[in-house]
Amino acid sequence: MILDERAHIRTTFRFLTNDFECAWDAMARTPDAVATGRGNYLFALQAMVLLEWASRLCHARGTALEQLSFALEQRNPRYFCQLPDVVDRPSEFDLPGPVGRSPGMGWLLQAIFDLVRNGQAHRYEQLSADLTGDSRFHIALTGATFGRTISSVADGITNVGPPSNHLRVDLGGDDERDVILTVRPEVLFLDLKVAIVESGVLESGASVAGFKRPQGVKAWQFDSNAIYSALSPGSN
Repeated sequence: MILDERAHIRTTFRFLTNDFECAWDAMARTPDAVATGRGNYLFALQAMVLLEWASRLCHARGTALEQLSFALEQRNPRYFCQLPDVVDRPSEFDLPGPVGRSPGMGWLLQAIFDLVRNGQAHRYEQLSADLTGDSRFHIALTGATFGRTISSVADGITNVGPPSNHLRVDLGGDDERDVILTVRPEVLFLDLKVAIVESGVLESGASVAGFKRPQGVKAWQFDSNAIYSALSPGSN
């Protein structure tokens, strides 16, 4: 059973990563004159899916989250920059976090997940956070620049290090009080992918818990014959 579960986990991981990389490279090989969009939001959402999937996988297995956190911190410690106070975080699982430090305050990866994942999934735009002092925190997403394939981005990280514009912070807005964080989805994706592999969580034997509807919710109360009949040609 454990072997079957590990095979299933590896297959899901392959689907997630292959879909991102193939779509990115296809867009990166398309000239600007042809491509009217660069997939900024699309790739950001897919990176968030990979982060949530890995976090849920680790949630079911002992020290797996700590191992993933350590591997991700080795890639870029800025993901775990401590914030001045807590930010919204998932209730069903924990995200990778700073190893060996008190989790009392929020950290940058939590803020990215909250604003990008929730915004992209529900509104197809990243959210902004209202801060005290009549200011806001925004996230700016980049896309697939022509000629910049996934392999070229990965080679750049290996040879030079994290790109300077990934997780870069700027001031903006009417009075320069808003904070703008630039996130490059392909760099985040590669950092997550490498951290997942190097942490060994794919081989931990853990599984991602299945979706459960809240108790009392009445849905799907019919058998296979009923739905097959309802959807068969000529049924309506």
